[in-house]
Order: sequence, then structure tokens, then C-alpha cells
Amino acid sequence: GANHAVNVFGTAVVSKMVKFKTAAIVAGIFVIIGSVIGGSGTTKTITELGAVNAIAGSFTVALAVAISVFAMTKAKLPVSTSQAVIGGIIGWNLFTGSPTDLKSLYKILSSWVVSPLLAAAFGFILFKIVKHYLKKWKIHLLEIDSYTRAGLIIVGALASYSLGANNIANVMGMFVSAPFFDEINAGATKDASSSKYKKQVIGLFAQLTATWLDRLSLTLALRRDGSSAFGESQQFHYYPKVGFSYQLHKEGYFDALRGIFSSARIRGSWGEAGSPTLPDAYQTNFLYGTAGFFDPWGRATTASRSGFIGIKPGGGTSAASFIVAGAKDILPELTIEKEAGLDLGFWDDKISLEFSYYHQAIFDMILNVPVPTSTGYDQQLKNAAEMWNEGFEISLRAIPFASESFTWSTMINYSQNKNLVTKLSISPVQKPTDVITLGGGFVGIQNVAMVNQPLGVFYGYGWLRDVNGNIVYSGEYIKTDENGAWVRDANGRVTKTTKDDPNSFLLEDDYGLPLIGSPIQDPNQQIIGNSNPDFL
Repeated sequence: GANHAVNVFGTAVVSKMVKFKTAAIVAGIFVIIGSVIGGSGTTKTITELGAVNAIAGSFTVALAVAISVFAMTKAKLPVSTSQAVIGGIIGWNLFTGSPTDLKSLYKILSSWVVSPLLAAAFGFILFKIVKHYLKKWKIHLLEIDSYTRAGLIIVGALASYSLGANNIANVMGMFVSAPFFDEINAGATKDASSSKYKKQVIGLFAQLTATWLDRLSLTLALRRDGSSAFGESQQFHYYPKVGFSYQLHKEGYFDALRGIFSSARIRGSWGEAGSPTLPDAYQTNFLYGTAGFFDPWGRATTASRSGFIGIKPGGGTSAASFIVAGAKDILPELTIEKEAGLDLGFWDDKISLEFSYYHQAIFDMILNVPVPTSTGYDQQLKNAAEMWNEGFEISLRAIPFASESFTWSTMINYSQNKNLVTKLSISPVQKPTDVITLGGGFVGIQNVAMVNQPLGVFYGYGWLRDVNGNIVYSGEYIKTDENGAWVRDANGRVTKTTKDDPNSFLLEDDYGLPLIGSPIQDPNQQIIGNSNPDFL
């Protein structure tokens, strides 16, 4: 920047044909553009000159170039960065005993001789051409001045672009061949793998909108979605939608409020939607894969978790958690949503408020459901759950200042969403403790779907609690039934009692020691947390 940008615009600035600020901005912008777009060619030539293939070497060469060019610039002497770079690389090659590619060196040296000769030739020819046409066209002196200023900026931009494409590449080129971080893992074992799947999703959409008196709008829509992932079940489904809006501020009775309200609109909608992206490709099929795997700690293969070498139903990798049975009767998830909202604008919309309330009922949720192990599978894909989402959102936007050149706007948003699973289809008789495991759980706990709980709650082992919600400790007695089983309420909590109770049980600590005051872990899993935020 201190050296080559001055070379490009120096004469134009000194002659006061171009302002220094203009020259600096144009040079800065086009140097960056040139280095990004056109720098790769010069970089390749620089990297071929010598094997500066370590971070230490690249840093040493770059530091030598920086010091030498900086010193020459401070001495007010024009200097070629490319010459400094070439000298630095040759010096590194001599220090390390690495060969210098003579072909690349000759190519670079010849460019140093040819470039000033070409510039001289082009300068002579262009001067003759300009002189000839100035006499022929007889342009006014003031117009010549304007054309010259514009031409200097355009030519300076082109020269700056070339500067970026060439000299930036000179400086940074040696770093391209320094794969330090890649070389660290060069000796690691590489496991190659590939996969390919095909899935087709088709959607057709039609919508009709009508507006009456520029106030009341009605929208009717129908969507037809289809997916190849549904296998042999019905692949195409239809989803209707209806919406309306009413602009209150265009009514005559609103005139008295125009000093405060600049706009007001109420809106509402009802619609259905499917799940064309669910399930994933082939999830409805019976899958088969190989189940023998290499043991990295010995010269042998080991059977998978499923128990045998060879072909097995399921995913085909030892890391697969489940063997999933095919399901041909899967339907898309169905979401029925109702929404209502209010939009208000205040003082020429300098402040605007948006409020929305929604309720979603979701049916036929697609989940992997546990199946009896006697089937030979762990899980099967099913339309296994129903749930609802309900919430609201408020957005407040303000524009404190606005002009032709600057606008300041700010917005704050607040939303709440609550959801609840209302039905699970795991077995013919639904039990309150039925759960379906979802993906994404932490080690030791799981995210699950459970009736009367939000979707994705944490499910794992927690403390044993009494009917009052208090933790139960070792040394305390709890009530049992006639079979010796702990008596629990609907929430899985126990009832404390005394040792005099014939149906009592003394709790010991988890290690079977007669310690008193240790919290007891519940042997049954329970809801121990909620992953859904209270608000956003």
C-alpha cells in the first residue's frame, strides 16, 4: 500500500488531477478485488520457485520481504515487492539446501526485463494516439480536464486491480504451499465411505386472492404434495387453506384516531399442512446390510450387537442403535393450524406492533416405535403420536430517525410456545408410562415423547420422591403392598411410613450399606427436565 499504490496514483495526485482521498479509496477497493479474483496465477508461479513448505519458512520469507520493502519505502525509494519475494525464497532455499526451480526463475527474471519495455512501448503508442485525436476532435480545454480526471481514476482502478492480482499474490503465495496443519494428521488411518440415495418430492400449489373495496381480503389455497418415501401407501395428499385480513384504518370511523394510528389490520387464517420431507428415503423399507466388522485392536472381525456375521436386517453398521422393520402404511404427518393477529402502526408507522396467536393440532406423527423382540426387530416406523402447539408472538419495531442517507431502526420480539403430547400408539392398551425415544438425547438420559408431557422432555434416572415431592433418603421406611412391591401414586411417587407398619420397607443406600441420609435413586426412569424454553 505504501509503495505500489503510490506508484499507481502518484503522478495523478502530485499533479492535483485526483485527490489523495479518492486515490486511496479506489486503490484499496480494486487491490482487494484483484487479489481475490486474479491472484491465483501469480501464486502458482511463486510456489513453483522453491519448496517453502513449512510455516517457519513461509513466515521467514514473508518477514524478510516486509522488512526490506518497509526499509526501502521509508528511504523514499520505489521498490519491487516481487523482487524482494524472489530474493527471500532463494535465500530460504540456500539456507535449507533446497533446489531453486531455474525454469520458474528464468520466467520471473524475463518478466522484469520485458515489463518496463512493454510499458515504454505502450506509453509511446498511446501518447501518439491521444495527441492525434486531440488535434482532430478539437475538444475544449475544460472538457479535456474532466476527461483526464475520469481517465486517471479508471486507469488507476485497473492498475490497482493488476497490483492486487500480482503483488498480493507475491506476498502471500508462499503460504499456499505450507500445509502445516494437514501434515500433522498425514499418518492417520483414513476410512473411506460413500453413500447414495434417491428421493422424489413433488408439490403443486394453487391460490386465489380477492380484495373488496381495498379493505377486506380473502385468500383460498390448495396444495398437493407427494413423496416417494411413503412407499406403497398413498403418495399424494391435499391440504386446503383459507385466510382473511381487514384493514380498519381505511374506514371512515377510524378518522378520529389518525393522529395516533397510521394503520390497523386484523387477520386470521386456517390451514392444513403435511410433511413431504418425512420420512427419510427408504425408512418404510425392510433394510438389509452386512454385520461383520474389523476389530482395530486385533486380527479378527467381531459380530455386531445383533449377534451374527453376514447379512442381517437393519442398518448394516455396528454403530447402528436399532434394527428397524419396514412399514408400508405410513401417512404424512398432518398439521391443522389456526392463527389470528393484529397489526398496528403509530405516527406514520414510526412505531409498529404485530401480535399473533396460533394453535396447531398435529396428527399421525412419524416416530420409531418399539416392537416385540420376537419379531426380529427393535423398532418400526409408525404414525404413532398426536400433539398440539399453542403460543403467541409480539414484535415491536421503531424507527427513531430516518433520512435520505441514514435510517435507524430497532426491533424487539417476544414469543412463547407450549406443546403437549396427547396420544401415543405403542400398544393396544395405552399406559401412562409409555414413552417413545426421540433422537438427540444426552449420555445417560433420553429425549422422549410421553402423554401429557411436552415433546422432547428429558427422561432418565432421578431421585426417589414421596407423595409431597420430597426426596427420600436411606434409613427411611416406605409403604409396600401385600406382594412387597412399593406403593406408588399416579406420578410414580412413594408413601413414607414407619417401621411399625407391617407393610413397610427400609431403604438402604445404593451400595447396600447401612448409611443414613443418602438420597435414594429411583429404579424407575422419570421425567427429569424439559428441553423446551419458557420464552424466546
